[in-house]
Amino acid sequence: MFNYSIPQHYLLLAIIIPLFMFTVFQFMGKRTRTIRILFLVLFLIVTNFVVVTMYSSSVSLVHPQVVNSPISDMLFDLNYKTFKVPAYSFIESNKEMHEEFECSEVQFQDNSNVQASTLFELNKPQDLKIIRDQVKELSKKRPIYKLCLQDSKELSEQEILDTKWFKFCGSSVWLDKYNVHFMVNRIVYTTTAHRNSPTVSMLAGQIFDNDWNEITNFTFPNSNLTFPTVLPHYIDPGEREIKNVLGAEDPRIILHEFVNDQGEQDQEPLIVFNSRRTNIRWNRAMHVYRPLHDSYKITMLNIKNKKRSFREKNWAPFIDSINENKINFVYNFNPLRIIRCELDSGECDKVSGPDFNKVANSNAGALRGGTNIVKVPENLLPEKLKQRSYWFGIARSHIDSCGCLHVVYRPHAFIMSRPQGSSNFTLDYVSSLIDFNINPETWNEGEGRCSDGKSVLIPNSIAYWNIDETTRGEQIPTDYMGITFSEADKTNRIVHIKGWLAHILKTLDVEQQQLTKHYSDEDHVYYENQLLGECATYLAQEYCKVNNIDLSAQTGYLALITIFTPFAIFFVHRTLAPNARDGYKQSRYTRFITVTLYLLILFLNLNAWYFCSTKLDGLKSIRPDYNSPIGLDLAKLNFENFKVPGYSFIETGEESTDDSFKCTQVEFHDVENLSASPVMDLNKDGDLKICRDQLRELSKTKPEYKDFFLDRKDESEESILSNKWWKFCGSAVWLEKYNVHFMVNRIVYAKDAHRSWPTISVLSGQVFDRDWNELTDFKFPNSDLKFPGILPHFIDQGPEHKLEILGAEDPRVVLHEFTNSTGQLDQEPLIVFNSMRTEIGWKRAMHVYRPLKNPRDVTRLHINGLEPRAIEKNWAPFIDGEEGTINFIYNFHPLRILKCNVDSGECNKVSGPDFNKDPTKNAGKLRGGTNIVPIPSEILPKKLNSRKYWFGIGRSHSKKCGCVDELYRPHAFILSRPQNALNFTLDYVSSLLDFNMRPDTWNGGQSICHDGKSVLIPNSISYWDFENSNNAKKPKDYMGITFSTADMHNKLVHVKGWLPHIYLVLDKQEKDLKKHYADVDHTIIENKLLGECSTFLSKDYCEVTAKWQDW
Repeated sequence: MFNYSIPQHYLLLAIIIPLFMFTVFQFMGKRTRTIRILFLVLFLIVTNFVVVTMYSSSVSLVHPQVVNSPISDMLFDLNYKTFKVPAYSFIESNKEMHEEFECSEVQFQDNSNVQASTLFELNKPQDLKIIRDQVKELSKKRPIYKLCLQDSKELSEQEILDTKWFKFCGSSVWLDKYNVHFMVNRIVYTTTAHRNSPTVSMLAGQIFDNDWNEITNFTFPNSNLTFPTVLPHYIDPGEREIKNVLGAEDPRIILHEFVNDQGEQDQEPLIVFNSRRTNIRWNRAMHVYRPLHDSYKITMLNIKNKKRSFREKNWAPFIDSINENKINFVYNFNPLRIIRCELDSGECDKVSGPDFNKVANSNAGALRGGTNIVKVPENLLPEKLKQRSYWFGIARSHIDSCGCLHVVYRPHAFIMSRPQGSSNFTLDYVSSLIDFNINPETWNEGEGRCSDGKSVLIPNSIAYWNIDETTRGEQIPTDYMGITFSEADKTNRIVHIKGWLAHILKTLDVEQQQLTKHYSDEDHVYYENQLLGECATYLAQEYCKVNNIDLSAQTGYLALITIFTPFAIFFVHRTLAPNARDGYKQSRYTRFITVTLYLLILFLNLNAWYFCSTKLDGLKSIRPDYNSPIGLDLAKLNFENFKVPGYSFIETGEESTDDSFKCTQVEFHDVENLSASPVMDLNKDGDLKICRDQLRELSKTKPEYKDFFLDRKDESEESILSNKWWKFCGSAVWLEKYNVHFMVNRIVYAKDAHRSWPTISVLSGQVFDRDWNELTDFKFPNSDLKFPGILPHFIDQGPEHKLEILGAEDPRVVLHEFTNSTGQLDQEPLIVFNSMRTEIGWKRAMHVYRPLKNPRDVTRLHINGLEPRAIEKNWAPFIDGEEGTINFIYNFHPLRILKCNVDSGECNKVSGPDFNKDPTKNAGKLRGGTNIVPIPSEILPKKLNSRKYWFGIGRSHSKKCGCVDELYRPHAFILSRPQNALNFTLDYVSSLLDFNMRPDTWNGGQSICHDGKSVLIPNSISYWDFENSNNAKKPKDYMGITFSTADMHNKLVHVKGWLPHIYLVLDKQEKDLKKHYADVDHTIIENKLLGECSTFLSKDYCEVTAKWQDW
């Protein structure tokens, strides 16, 4: 939002002053130069006076100092600006629910004076350094903290702090007894430099006075903690070999008043957070933590008579009565459910709202979590409201597709209440999206708001709420509230609000009879609660539209300043610095005034840029790589080199293929070009639960999905998901038009708990932004599917409906560009997979599937002139230009290429020898692998422009690799054909690769040798893009490759340097290249030999890998 605060008024001078000067001098053109100079001096003095006045502290009334109040004189001197609060309430609107209800019926706009101050930063540059030093000390006694010190020795401490440590989610509470603000922060350390993929999260505490100055070396009575400090709470290390997402997340804080051991009334900060725990199968649970009572102990919360959910989070805390050693939570808003928990035991009961849904995720709604909830002081309520207790809080919502943004998080104010003698809570009011005049920072530093695609403003706490004592005698006294926020998961800030009390009282200011009638029908109120929760985001698109208009106004404002500045300088020059021909010699005084005016105009203009540029990030979105899959986070990753042995008749210049041929003749090694990032896990806990819940719903209308639910009644859901369900084979593609990664997964269910012999498989889809943050509730235009979600394709149950190997296997995805019904070029993910089919005698066939066009239909592929074979699989897909068709490498040695129509499924062999009658002889050592991507001709040397080139990653299956009986590993390869012919050739194939990865064992928990199987399957080249491709001979390239390890994981690795590796392979004289490709018959033989050479070094690989990975 563009707000005219003090700095912006100052910026207006950058336009007003030169314009005014220009006008005055036009009328004084015939006066003496002395008068002009005197006038300019006078004007400069006035200007400076105005500037100083505007920046000085405003004169305010003298406020009496209130002992132990969070309100300080600073609050009265701040510059507050009004913000609008659209809201919804059945009470205020005096409307009743009916069948055709619309949110606009209960909408109202409060034009009273709710105002927000400017934003204050609570983080300081040295905070993370202090915390890291404390962690180092803690690691000497507690090994868990050593996980925060996994950094390369090549990185400086400042680089580590800048890229791997984050401090946000600051939640604060005022401790009246101690006259301080206590703030808890979430501290994140991540080995991968991705703050949304933390290795360890921990809590840290800070103390502030009532002016928000941090107090150092502060201790509370009867506590050994000295603040600021890491709060040394218990962190569950888990049982997994790879340690990530450990520790406390989303801390919230609330004031807990209790009677201490001396019988005195006391106060403490009570912290709630969520964390994964080993004793509940590594699910996420809520906890309470009393750092001043026991700095190590945390208490896990458990709701009685409710099946534990995979993920418990976003509980909004409040206190309903003091001295009871209990805490209340809003569990969810629509419908409103309230729970009450014992602080000591962690046992919780539902005290208000309907029973919990059996499907855990159905308990969520549009409104979630937010701040602690504070009680509206009863002594400030009118008499007619004193029959109930009221609370005020700030929740948040998650909005998709807000203007140019994919994801927006914004706050919502709400009021809830209950009768004095009952625990039946109601939601009385909820606001629309509000931002308190804050323009949140972008998720990726340095990016424009639109190109960033994500705007995150999370309310963390109501730090204080108090009354200005000088106004207590008024009908509605002036109140001040401090709200802490995090922007983009990397800041801690506070904004001060005044006027909430007047807003609340106006909302509830209705006749006693109307109030009594409203609250009397409890069933009616229950449905109203649900509707208010849904109405919270009713004006979301209007909110998004208004913010985009404001951005355009700022753009014009800055453009005007930029254009006007040179005119203003030119005017001053003409007025005070005449040419020599005027016969006038400037005095020193005149020159001084001239230079001073130059500097003033430039200074004002620089200020305009400084204050506006942070708000004009939309301009930065107009950039060449707007829809590039390369995010800023890629450059921050720690890439480590890996060696690539390879084979190529082109690179080596070898042409001999007689009986004496050896693979060493065409072997070469690239030891410097390629490097890989750390591995990123794309599966999350809870993914399978979501899939299972969706399949249960689908099974009500599609009988084939009932085959996913063949479990005994005595089996728990957790046991079923842990032992019978898997998610792997994730294949992704970048959709440039939509600026997202689309990923398809194989979801496997095995009723007998053997994933290698599944009962049934189905496909599911996910959508990620370019930094691989998953987008939820995502929809593509003209598609009814919502992601993440099951892709509801047809599943053939077979002629006898045997409950084995049903459904889709080995999905691969490729980008399909086509002309849509409106005549525009469009993009879609085109999925290929194999599956058993009744119509060909229950044989395995390949299929194509277009989920965004028709999510139910699949098209079976069939090769003209070839009878369906028992097993068709491992076809590697690619696109060769013709719309509506897809190509495949049918097999590598010998190389055979197919072209298929995506609508009819009809395929033809376009390159390679005829098929063998014996289908087993069509296969070789190299098989399947990823989708195959084109190598852009514009970045290749001109000598290669006579051909089209593709790059892909296949895989091999080796036996007896050291102590491992079966080994699956990737192999890179290059494919090409002439521009005017379909004679494809295999130009290069690498030896076995692992990208510095350590695949998980097939049977988790066993050693690799005892396990006997090491499976690393490349599923997709999810993206391949280049930096500076217009002005660099060899642009820097990045490639994302997805893998499955042990048929139960989805992983991603980023690789840098494939392009120079390709240059190395193909870097030959043009005459040598022509000679190589001229003999077509010879290249067929070479293709076959390269395929056989791919595993030539497997023994060497096994020996090296056994030492490196400690087999």
